[in-house]
Amino acid sequence: MAKTVPVKRKISKSVAALPQDETAKVDQAGNEDEIPLGNDDEDKESDDDQSGDDDGGEIEDESSDEDEEDAKANRDAPILEAGKLPSSKDDAAVKARLTKVKNDKAKNKSKEIPGVLYVGRLPHGFFEEQLRSYFSQFGTVTRLRLSRNRSTGAPKHYGFIEFADRDVATIVRETMDNYLLNGHLIQVKEVPEAEVHEKLWIGSGRKFRPIPRHRVQRLRHDAPKTDEQKAKVEANLLKRESKRRRKLEEAGIEYEFAGYKEQAKKA
Repeated sequence: MAKTVPVKRKISKSVAALPQDETAKVDQAGNEDEIPLGNDDEDKESDDDQSGDDDGGEIEDESSDEDEEDAKANRDAPILEAGKLPSSKDDAAVKARLTKVKNDKAKNKSKEIPGVLYVGRLPHGFFEEQLRSYFSQFGTVTRLRLSRNRSTGAPKHYGFIEFADRDVATIVRETMDNYLLNGHLIQVKEVPEAEVHEKLWIGSGRKFRPIPRHRVQRLRHDAPKTDEQKAKVEANLLKRESKRRRKLEEAGIEYEFAGYKEQAKKA
């Protein structure tokens, strides 16, 4: 009988067990790709309604099913508690820089210029409340918007944060870019002032409510129709009925049914 020898497995330290200075910053020269900045056009591209023929309708139904699955996955995801996350402000160097900026502003009485940051690759459960609570450790957050799907309300894992002071925003970018947060290397980039527009902050400060599309479609379908709409519906019904009758004749099937034509005559 072969002698068994117990094998010791090497268990690596988990990210949560590492001290702050080891977990916080990942080398800037890593393999992570930078996310390009831009206006919020991709919201419009992904959310705008698509119009087309019957095939297009089927595609839209499939995408809506995927949206519902994404929304369910986000609902089931645990909400992170910002107070239990590692705080980069515990770093003495970061704390010293923030204190210096604050003292210089008070001494020179210079006016604060706001700075806007793009924050991407956010983990599940990191919503508006958690974003504001976490990033407020650096300075005053004046505006914040997390991009969400208009149909389901599910977050898209990126957003925009405006700090009251641009210098503080710069410190946040240098500190938090490629920061390991709950297993995600978050991306933090400064948004140039020329690219900051008012539409960027639509919905900021308000609770997001997804559009009840099924209810809107039901109300639109059940709404009273005009004479012109009724005539159009009747013409489509008669056209389809005529097509069915012709196919039956071509197949050599003798089948008579009242159909819509008789109802239209009575009307």
